[in-house]
Amino acid sequence: MLLSPHVARVTPQSTGRLVRLVLDNLAAAVEGRPVAGVLNGVEPVVRRRLQTGPV
Repeated sequence: MLLSPHVARVTPQSTGRLVRLVLDNLAAAVEGRPVAGVLNGVEPVVRRRLQTGPV
């Protein structure tokens, strides 16, 4: 997952919205639900990959 917000000006309200969006998207990804704000035609569902070898 790549989290890359661009912020030109920061206010307490915009920071709160950004944090809420990141936390909501993280929870959605972990639960297999679509995430918000996906661009470039990428499917908005994060799929887990199984590891088959040593890490």
